Amino acid sequence: SDEGLKRLALNFGKVLGNKKFLFYVLQFGCASGVLFGNIASSPFIMQQHYGFSPLVFSAFFAVNSVAIGIAAALSVKFRRTESATFYGSLLMVAFSAAEFAALALSAPFWVYETLLFAILFSLGLTFTSTTTLAMNLARDNAGTASAVFGAAGFAFGGLVSPLVGLGDMLTTTGIVFLAGSLLSFFFAAFATKK
Repeated sequence: SDEGLKRLALNFGKVLGNKKFLFYVLQFGCASGVLFGNIASSPFIMQQHYGFSPLVFSAFFAVNSVAIGIAAALSVKFRRTESATFYGSLLMVAFSAAEFAALALSAPFWVYETLLFAILFSLGLTFTSTTTLAMNLARDNAGTASAVFGAAGFAFGGLVSPLVGLGDMLTTTGIVFLAGSLLSFFFAAFATKK
């Protein structure tokens, strides 16, 4: 109905008009870009570049997924929720810069894997905290806010995934990690500013 559409438009307007909420959405979106960049590139990097079997790749993929889970659980230990988002994003930049260099120099597998684990751990610190902070800012329109938040993650992921396949995958993956992390930190810094 017209009334329902008007209400929906009004809710979206309220949610998107909240600058701080938008910064959290963008931080989450950029961090999701890093995650999807990893999902798209790691099978090729581990199997084609490093020569691992699909089974060994699956094992490492599972281990790396655990990094996100552990960090998500630890993020609630921060005294200020904002700190988990800020420092998680900052660590993501540091580890992504190191991973960019490692991929560019074709470093040994253990260097790539250790840094990837660290990137995903840092990312995990931000996921729970950013979601909590964003949803707290939009309690009155929680359904709309949740839809915007979830859509942003998939939209950024969908945009980034094909990029890792352009040119040399090691280089483009490094660029995607670093660019996503830098943007994530940029938005986190604005969002968490008092």
